[in-house]
Amino acid sequence: MQCHCVHQEELDRQEQLISQLTSERDDLSSTLLLLQSELRTSNSELESANTKYDTLRSRIQISAQENLHHEREVRDLQNQLEQTRLERDEWKRSCERETAVVEEVRVECLEIRRELEMVRGEEESTVERLEKEREKARNLQSVLQDFQAGE
Repeated sequence: MQCHCVHQEELDRQEQLISQLTSERDDLSSTLLLLQSELRTSNSELESANTKYDTLRSRIQISAQENLHHEREVRDLQNQLEQTRLERDEWKRSCERETAVVEEVRVECLEIRRELEMVRGEEESTVERLEKEREKARNLQSVLQDFQAGE
């Protein structure tokens, strides 16, 4: 009977071990299912994060290209502005030169007008003297004719 008892104890111990192992296996299966579910969720989240990352990276690249384009436009506009300033300065210098020439011409015109007025004054004076001299010559001519007629 002792053998049977030992055998029974051994069977009880093995059943207990089987029960414990079955419970552990069930726990491990549940844990495995839970881990598989979490892995699927993590994979899904990773795919979503990768998609968002790719989208963000694309936006950053587009933004970088737009920034380069805007920087080029700004440089072009700055160059145009500088060219316009240079042209404005050249026009300003040209205008100042032309203004100086106009002033010189104006002064020359005033001098020519004064000289013209002086010449006109002299001409009027000369015409008056010429008329007086002609009058004298006519008078002398008349006196000479009278004198010659009286002789």
